[in-house]
Amino acid sequence: MPSPLNILVAYPYLKQDSINYLREFNSKYPNTLCFFLDSGAFTAFNSGKTITLDEYCDFIKSLPFEPWRYILLDAIGNEVKTKENYIEMIDRGFNPVPVFTHGSDWADVDYYYDKSDFICYGGLVGKKGSSEVINDIDKFMKYTKGRKAHLLGYTSLRYLKKFKPYSCDSSSWLAGRRYGQMMIYMGNGKTKTIGKKDIISNPDAKVKDRLKLMGFDLEKIKQNSGWKGGASELSKVSTASWISLSLDMEKNIGTKLFLACGSAFDIKMVCDAYLKLNGLKPCQE
Repeated sequence: MPSPLNILVAYPYLKQDSINYLREFNSKYPNTLCFFLDSGAFTAFNSGKTITLDEYCDFIKSLPFEPWRYILLDAIGNEVKTKENYIEMIDRGFNPVPVFTHGSDWADVDYYYDKSDFICYGGLVGKKGSSEVINDIDKFMKYTKGRKAHLLGYTSLRYLKKFKPYSCDSSSWLAGRRYGQMMIYMGNGKTKTIGKKDIISNPDAKVKDRLKLMGFDLEKIKQNSGWKGGASELSKVSTASWISLSLDMEKNIGTKLFLACGSAFDIKMVCDAYLKLNGLKPCQE
């Protein structure tokens, strides 16, 4: 079987249709999905909503498949409450991945590693170019001393190659759909971003070869319909490219790159692209 597909979904986005689809995927293709469940605390905080610990724990217990891991229900901006939630989840028989937040007391790193083999480093979203954050990631990675760590919402390829965390995640794979730019994975950790005009004006041989390798028809991509909507060829190529990059990163530098999905459509898009890359039939045809 191929290397597993790494996807991350936050609890607020995981509706019944997605759960049913993922259950079918797991049943049809065992051991090919590495599903990381995020509590969605950051998502809820930004929307002014609240997720209770009872609600989150009940949801985890109700899942018809076992997540690879699930993240603690952290309290944004409240390290004390975050620790209380962690202890409470442990007392209830759960084994969540704890979250150390950027700007917190560094002693918290040791506190969580005393209890867990794996921790998340949060508070990095939207700060990938900040020298302060880069310096803190450097400090954090040195502090972990090779122990398993996940960088939440961080996929700066330049620094991932430098720091080599155990895992990371991002929704950057959706950028092509948003901005009309196609990201093509060229292999060996290198990517190329091109626009519609570049495709129409006869792209270079390496781009053509890469598209063919991933199973895409260049003439179909050139059509107007190939650049519009979530199910466009642009979206499919970019998604397949991010998956290829993810698989290569795990193989070559040991970092699991999770594609963060925010809807049932996104989940199916990623899973279908993975199956196509590996010559497997899609679920729910």
